[in-house]
Amino acid sequence: MRALSLKILIASLLLIGISCEGMLLNSNQDLSGEWQCKEIHEIDGTRTYYVDIEYANQDSSQIRIYNFLYLDNTSLTSSRYVYASVSGLSLTIPRQQIEDHTVEGNGTINNSYTSINLQFTDDLNGGDPWDVSATLTK
Repeated sequence: MRALSLKILIASLLLIGISCEGMLLNSNQDLSGEWQCKEIHEIDGTRTYYVDIEYANQDSSQIRIYNFLYLDNTSLTSSRYVYASVSGLSLTIPRQQIEDHTVEGNGTINNSYTSINLQFTDDLNGGDPWDVSATLTK
């Protein structure tokens, strides 16, 4: 009886280990680093530039995107970035202000974590918001 219980325990541990393996993040699922951004802006047209992404406070569910809208990374008083929430392969950019721009939107990350597609609005100085789409590639 004891041998049967031991076999069941070992089999259960193996199944748990196998099922949890897919839940672990590996280094390929890292969003941090430099990304090329190809942006299509309703007013500014098409432009290509680089953004930097970092995790906020070592929290994998929050990221900061620097140089967003091709705005300088820093000013004399503060860093310029937008933050986004990450859940699985989805991004949410909550309504926030960066310089005189109010932005909000969402996006998707591809399975290999090498591309992010964003759709958001850019409202400069409280006017009518412009539609923007951007593809970020690593």
